[in-house]
Parts: sequence; structure tokens; C-alpha cells
Amino acid sequence: MAILTNREDALAIENIKLSYTNLVNWTGDPCVPTPHSWVTCNTSDTAPIITEVDLSNYNLVGRISPNFGDLLSLTSLSFLNHGVCSSVLCNALQYNELNGSLPQQLARLTNLRNLQLQNNMLSGELPAWLASLPSLTELLIQNNNFSGPIPPSFISHNGTWTFTYAPGNPLLGSPTSKSTNIGLIIGPIIGGILALVIIIGVIVYFQVRNKWAFANDEIFSSK
Repeated sequence: MAILTNREDALAIENIKLSYTNLVNWTGDPCVPTPHSWVTCNTSDTAPIITEVDLSNYNLVGRISPNFGDLLSLTSLSFLNHGVCSSVLCNALQYNELNGSLPQQLARLTNLRNLQLQNNMLSGELPAWLASLPSLTELLIQNNNFSGPIPPSFISHNGTWTFTYAPGNPLLGSPTSKSTNIGLIIGPIIGGILALVIIIGVIVYFQVRNKWAFANDEIFSSK
């Protein structure tokens, strides 16, 4: 007898399917005997667990279900559309049209490495908890309708992850504004330190040269 998927993961998938009419036809266990095409499972554990969900181009409409936050072993979550659709072509090409803000429940996904949200209609402010996800290395949100300032934690996180928000998101504040202000403060400080080092170097140089000249004069005069 096949071992069924981890109970919490299986229940989360059932609740997710109820949120989107295009997924209700996927029945049975999400991992065994054959995984749903949009699910990747790790079968090495006693009970299979769900590690990836890829719902790219599934013609999903509505908000992101908070039940995705119940998939605690999830490492990759994708709702991207491969290209930007027009209102005429969206349905014909099975593009997603997800809207609304990101659910707080996604903050529970401490194993999440990749979150791909690009080319949807998501809106609202970017929550600061995204930068607090300890495993996150890729956050792609371009071509959405996010607004407000980019949290400072996103800037301090920069360099340890890939964060792409353009093109699109015209109402989203640029992260360069904060870094520019920091540069305006640090720049003069560094310049002042360099100037001080140069001045000290010049003084030391002349002192050494004068001592050397004085020592030579004493040598010549003693002769």
C-alpha cells in the first residue's frame, strides 16, 4: 500500500484547489502514485512532502490563497506568467491574473528559496517580512501593481538575494533613494579622512626630509 502525502500538506493542497476553479479537477493524493503536474514532492521521508509548487500560466484568478503558507517544506513557489498579457489574450494564453496583496501566512515559509510573482496584477505594499525569510534567495515581482516604499530591510538584504521589481510597479518607491542618502553622508566622511591622511603624510615627509638634510649638514661641517 502506497504511503500517502503528509497530512498537513495534502490538506493545504485541497484548500488551495478550492480557491481556484482551474484546479478543482485535480483529484486524489497530490504526490502518489503520480504527483500533480504543478507539484514537486520529496518522497524520501516517511510520508511524501511537497517542496515546490509551480502554477505558472494556469489561468488563476483572484488572490493568493493563504493556505500556501501551510506548505512548510516549500522551497519554491511560482505564479509567474511567461510574458505580459493584454486583456484580450490573457484567457486564451492561460495567463494568471492574481490580484490583491500578499497574504501574511506566507511568512511561515522559512524554507522558501524562490518566490516568483511576476506579470500578475498584485498590489499593496511589499511586506517587510519577505526580507526576513531566512532561506529566500530570489524574489521576482516585476510587472505588478505594488506601491509604497520598498522596506529598508530589502536594501540591507541586497547582495545576498536576487530582487527584481522593474519593469512595472510604477507606484513602488525606488530602493536607490535610501542608498543615495547614505552615500551623501558617507562620501564627505571618507573624503575628509583621505584628506587628513594626505596632510599627515606630507607633514611626515617634510619632517623626515628636514632631519635627513640636518644630519647631512652636520656630517659635512664636522669634516
